[in-house]
Amino acid sequence: MTDRLVSTYSTPQLNDLTIKNVNSWVPAMPSDDVYSLFRIYNPKPAEISAGRVDFFEINKERGAGNKFENQKHKVLGLAEGYKKSIYRVTAGASREATDHEFKALTEKGLTQLVVGLADDIQEKITLDLRNFIGLGTGTGYTTTEGQFMDTTTADGQPMFSTTHKLKQTSQTYSNIASGNPKITEGGLILMERYFRNSVKDNYGKLIAIKPDTIITTSDPAIVKKVNRLLNSVSPMYVNDTTSGNGTQNSNSGVVNVNRNRYSHKVVDFDYDIYGERDASKTFYWMLASLKSIKTRPELYYIKFSGMNSKPVIVDHDRGNRKWVMNKDYGIGAVNAKGMILSKATSA
Repeated sequence: MTDRLVSTYSTPQLNDLTIKNVNSWVPAMPSDDVYSLFRIYNPKPAEISAGRVDFFEINKERGAGNKFENQKHKVLGLAEGYKKSIYRVTAGASREATDHEFKALTEKGLTQLVVGLADDIQEKITLDLRNFIGLGTGTGYTTTEGQFMDTTTADGQPMFSTTHKLKQTSQTYSNIASGNPKITEGGLILMERYFRNSVKDNYGKLIAIKPDTIITTSDPAIVKKVNRLLNSVSPMYVNDTTSGNGTQNSNSGVVNVNRNRYSHKVVDFDYDIYGERDASKTFYWMLASLKSIKTRPELYYIKFSGMNSKPVIVDHDRGNRKWVMNKDYGIGAVNAKGMILSKATSA
């Protein structure tokens, strides 16, 4: 089969080929697990109003009481909780082929152009997701293009905050670890106690949430430290662990209490808005509950649309062709009770 020159196509045929490439495009997997931290949501048209999707909390008071004869049943509260609106934003890009380049462009070259453009847009969204986590100690940030991204939860506080509010009580809670511990056995215990002692519903009652995931950047020192924390073993013999002829280990048989308890997700949230490393966040880490849909943080990546390709723009005077593509999405947080952050400064 010959690789046909697209300059032999009519404009409608060129558009059809472009759309075919867009429809068959498969997003490249990012180098980290950032998407796994978010609930991916595809809203129905009826759920979209004025370019946003609204999320409502319904707070149900827990705790039945004993019922005695001739007495009324205990009345449990039911109230509207916090509301969070997540707005649509657009990532877009274009690429132009000069008259000379267009005349030399083949079907394969057009496919590479279209796929590359789609990949560029998805890479932008991936950066926004990383920034949303890494900059989640503030109320928001502005992208290099001037788009404001809101990083507050439904209670109006930053995603990671020491003063999160509870709607039906005056109590507050913090999901930033006191003292910002390093990843050590002691630091992990401190973070685990957050889930035991501090996670409450909007009526101020404790919620049972089991942490199951450690989240770090890809810095080699911190990745290796987590691997040792979760996977280290104490062999029966040292120096020669295979034949049993080495020196007997006086500490053999020590159980790694963290083994098989946690998954480790690597997320490069230490990127800044320009896609460069922010060294101040390299050793940040989080403990989270991600495996249960009921208790995982309510962080949303909303797909308002798929990848959209505009009709090819033809400049008849110069003979140039321009391809324009965009994708509508939204990022937001309703609550982040299922995760806690340590702003550690070293491994």
